[in-house]
Amino acid sequence: MRLAGRKREQGGALLRVAAGFLLLIILALALPASAHGGGTLQLSNMPAGPFWLSVWTAPPKLRAEETIHVTVAVTEPGTVEGSREAGPPVLGAQVRLAFSHSDGNTIVQAAATHEQSSNLFLYEADLMLPEAGIYTLQVEVQAEAGSAQAQVEVEVLPPDDNRRWLYLLPALLVLLGVALLYRSRREIKPLPIRRTGTK
Repeated sequence: MRLAGRKREQGGALLRVAAGFLLLIILALALPASAHGGGTLQLSNMPAGPFWLSVWTAPPKLRAEETIHVTVAVTEPGTVEGSREAGPPVLGAQVRLAFSHSDGNTIVQAAATHEQSSNLFLYEADLMLPEAGIYTLQVEVQAEAGSAQAQVEVEVLPPDDNRRWLYLLPALLVLLGVALLYRSRREIKPLPIRRTGTK
């Protein structure tokens, strides 16, 4: 019985180690796509109409078929001549994003809102682009003080094939658990039964 218990403990320990290892891989691959706020600065206090616009994108390397996070800051112009320090944030604006592929056939649009941001002074949106290439990101702002537009070119890389393993890891984890359980059961042998005779 002690041998059987030891085998079960070894099998359970191996399963826990394997599960922990696979969980770390999943987290390492998934975290870059979950960033909110900040990222790569694409536009910095760019004058546009009555506003200044700043735009960030995340993750650092934009890829097709993966979530792209866009953060927009809409502010009043700076009041110090010659300074690039922005004025107060503009709240309650309507902010629209449009990614246009250089081939002219792909346009993906989204609304950036306060509700999708962890910072109520910013406007944020998540979207996904279907193919790689050079895109023009256009930002349109409509507020009480007027309207504005700004645009910047961004490069979108092909999908990362390594991330496709995310869809297979849960199944691999289940198969590994079944294999370890089957192995531990095969290694457990029943103890011989001692027969005692009467004299």
